Amino acid sequence: MNLKLVSYNLGIVSLLLACAMVFSLAWAMPWLGGVWAYESRGVVGLLLSIFISLVVSALFFNLGKNGKGEPLFRKEALATVGLAWILAAILGSLPYLLSEITREAGVRMTVVDALYESVSGFTTTGATVLSELEDPAVMPRCILFWRSSTHFVGGLGIIVLLVAILDTGMTGKSLVTMEMTGPKSGQPFSRMQMIVRRTVTVYLLLNLLLILLLLLAGMSVYDALCHSFGTVATGGMGTYNNSIVHFQHCPNVNAPMIEWCMATFMFLSGMNLLGLFFTMTGTFRQLLRNTEWRLYVGIVVVAVLFITFHLYDTLGGMEKTVRTAFFQTASIITTTGYASNDYALWPPLAQAMLVVLMFTTACAGSTAGGPKIVRFILLAKTLRIETERVYRPTIIRPLIFNGEQSTDGVLSRNVLIYFAMMSVTLLFAWATMMIIEPDTLWSKHPENIENLSPQNTLFVERKMCDIFTTVLSHCSNVGPALGSFGPMNNYAHLTEFSKALLTCVMLLGRLDFFAVLLLFVPAFWRK
Repeated sequence: MNLKLVSYNLGIVSLLLACAMVFSLAWAMPWLGGVWAYESRGVVGLLLSIFISLVVSALFFNLGKNGKGEPLFRKEALATVGLAWILAAILGSLPYLLSEITREAGVRMTVVDALYESVSGFTTTGATVLSELEDPAVMPRCILFWRSSTHFVGGLGIIVLLVAILDTGMTGKSLVTMEMTGPKSGQPFSRMQMIVRRTVTVYLLLNLLLILLLLLAGMSVYDALCHSFGTVATGGMGTYNNSIVHFQHCPNVNAPMIEWCMATFMFLSGMNLLGLFFTMTGTFRQLLRNTEWRLYVGIVVVAVLFITFHLYDTLGGMEKTVRTAFFQTASIITTTGYASNDYALWPPLAQAMLVVLMFTTACAGSTAGGPKIVRFILLAKTLRIETERVYRPTIIRPLIFNGEQSTDGVLSRNVLIYFAMMSVTLLFAWATMMIIEPDTLWSKHPENIENLSPQNTLFVERKMCDIFTTVLSHCSNVGPALGSFGPMNNYAHLTEFSKALLTCVMLLGRLDFFAVLLLFVPAFWRK
């Protein structure tokens, strides 16, 4: 293991995060105005965080001063990616801690709370422990802007942005391969620098277009920036307590236009951004031939029709019903997590559809987290081949996807291992939280359990459902869950252990498990 090279790369990551904090502070300054008494602690927290990040960067550069230019092998790439995300989580939590903000009135954020919020932002999960976002006396605007900026940085991936900025050659290829979610085989890495820059170009262009549209719909510049970051990065962190529902009650804002624009851009961000680049340049056939993209569009259409059918009598009006169905479908399948309606109150079948979308997620090469549709396609093909092999053991069928063949079984094996790892993670976290979380937590939301006692069967079913969707939501980087942890609630009242566990689950889900788990294998660090 070449630790000098890993240290040098971590120094660059620390410097990148310091620059992101400067960017956040610079953009926050125009809104300080006459409320310096509210913003001063946030500005001080950001300045201290910038200083610490620069010191950490200098230390890593000193440790890896002879590592620049050395070859980066698979182990170094895995270590760099895993440690970079952990480092980003730690440094990203500093503004929350050093600004001394409260997660709710009178309750200071703990270290676990800050790490949870930081990881949620960088992994674009969008889950939160903050109960009050609108009161500047509780939440400084500059810290709220930093919270949205973590989405912007983590949307494509910390390493992807790094490769886009630096001329890294084959090093960039190795790093991006380790960080990207979704199967790696068949991805065109022969011109990595160009591919990454094209992807980042689409990412920035989508952000810019959405900002302009949100401004036309009546949003303030501050809200337009924050919600654009949360939409295109498919993160879901906003600036109001009740998410997008807030704009439905603002007199000078075109709420339907906001919802249509954000839903459309969430849908676009759930596509492969490189494929979207070729579409923008006039090459449509490559996208139309893509099996994953066709299935993605089909799932969205079916889900919108299904939810519209079950909500029409509830919401009233076809346009509003279709808009709500499209918004929530795009929000959940792309793992964004914004809410234009409290879907915790929807009919059970409509909620069940959202859980299915939560498990499915969008396309590989997008900003969305989770398993990705391509893995389910490969899983179905693998199961079909293996089923035939049971009664025809001498026949060898290649796995064919988008015209490419795989006969060595690598794709099939990787997909099966991924789903096995995801299943183990879900079951372990679910069982642990069922044991750890007290029944009294549900008494805080009596409307969700109908004042039932813990001995009641329905109470147990509600608790099991709430915790399972919570774990699934964090593993797929969606954010909100169902029941007591629905879109209008948060995770502040979970125990410290559960929040720490969910923080790990978010990281594992974002990095496809291995980039994090390998860091704790002693043999991985041996030469």
